[in-house]
Amino acid sequence: MTARMQEPDFEVSQSTIEWLASSELRIESPDAFETTSPADYHAQAVDNLRKFVRLLGASLAAKDPRVVRESAKIYSFFATQEYCEGKPLIPQQEQDLILSAIKSASKK
Repeated sequence: MTARMQEPDFEVSQSTIEWLASSELRIESPDAFETTSPADYHAQAVDNLRKFVRLLGASLAAKDPRVVRESAKIYSFFATQEYCEGKPLIPQQEQDLILSAIKSASKK
């Protein structure tokens, strides 16, 4: 699913990103959803989410015009969330680079 998410014709949804991050956490730390406190795995969960949001961002400039808009909305939604860290999931400068790359690609 990670590879499929990055393909030009695939429109990424919020649930796609959440599922990928959750699945990776379940594989890496099976007890994260069992007996321990969710707070014990917060940092790991956020890191997993950041990884998939960055993969989405890296693929946006190559997305087909019919799916790029919605996929970019999902990228922006997650990238701007703070998840108790007091800063966006993706730094603003990185977000700006990704979004400007989309604009440049759409002008070609």
